[in-house]
Amino acid sequence: MQHLAGVYQILLAWGASETICKAGLFHSVYGTEFFIHELLDPHDRERLRSLIGPDAESLVYEFCGLERARLLEPCTERAATAANEVFEVSEEHLRMLRCIEMANLIEQRAASDRSPALVIDRLWRLAARGVDLAPNHPIFTLAEFSVEREAAALTSYRDALSRVADDVEQAARLLESTTDANAAVGEPYLLLAAIELDGGRWAASMGFASQGCELLRRWGCPWDKRLSLGDWLGIGARIQELAALGATPTSLWPRLCRILGGST
Repeated sequence: MQHLAGVYQILLAWGASETICKAGLFHSVYGTEFFIHELLDPHDRERLRSLIGPDAESLVYEFCGLERARLLEPCTERAATAANEVFEVSEEHLRMLRCIEMANLIEQRAASDRSPALVIDRLWRLAARGVDLAPNHPIFTLAEFSVEREAAALTSYRDALSRVADDVEQAARLLESTTDANAAVGEPYLLLAAIELDGGRWAASMGFASQGCELLRRWGCPWDKRLSLGDWLGIGARIQELAALGATPTSLWPRLCRILGGST
């Protein structure tokens, strides 16, 4: 239930249509290739149609029956297998289904300790095939991307927190490398904002905090799930408050390292 509601909330944050949002709320209830449990009987589709409407229910049925790899295929129309049934999925519906899959992935993908895992490259490739998303979605921040680039960004991010938390200049360089490789996520900007705040560079701190919070709001979901979306946004808001006051010393960077499990 938390996952289904989370996908719905993310789609709302993205400004997706009501039909897509409703379908996202029920996206796996007939069972999928990855989630084999049927929460609703796919032979009794009228129950869900009466609740969310035929258009949204059709998307749910297609999402449950579609092999997920087909969402990355370039064809305008293709057949998909659901149990022993073959059906056609239009390009219009594929664009909507890719939105649901993007929200589905970003809501749940994380490492075992809830730190970031590889997911942005998959979202970028889905978006590149065509999605019903506003042009200000963070994924469009990336003109080009690759899994290798994402892996490099993850390594820099983890190193900044876990291996050089006592070397602030090196940590800042690693976080800058993270944003160079992956400018679509907000948490590295907030950590840079903390370092700038501790150094008394208040204008830079406010700039990084504002950028990080804006990206997090547009995602509607944290990339680093060791903290909730509300916690990350709260950190960003507090950094901006302290920077506006010219506060010092704050020692926020080492405190965040402790919270996120790094060294100090």
